[in-house]
Amino acid sequence: MLSGHAEALRSADVDGDLWGTLEDLDETAADEEEAWDKICSFYLERGCVLVSVEGLEEPEEWILTAELARRLGLLEDQRLRNPPGP
Repeated sequence: MLSGHAEALRSADVDGDLWGTLEDLDETAADEEEAWDKICSFYLERGCVLVSVEGLEEPEEWILTAELARRLGLLEDQRLRNPPGP
């Protein structure tokens, strides 16, 4: 399953269900920007991180758990959390 997500990150071939996610959170929004802001706020307040995927036609943003982002080496302070071994 993770390989599918990794491929999606590389290909930018994912169309998330923004409005369905917002509905799952019992929230409403006037437009897509407000909806995304509310979704981000919800998950970031719960310890998730926002990962920006650049180098594509259109940059994308993904919300991942901090632990997953750390394990994938996506956090800027990765070296501080996992110093090189002997």
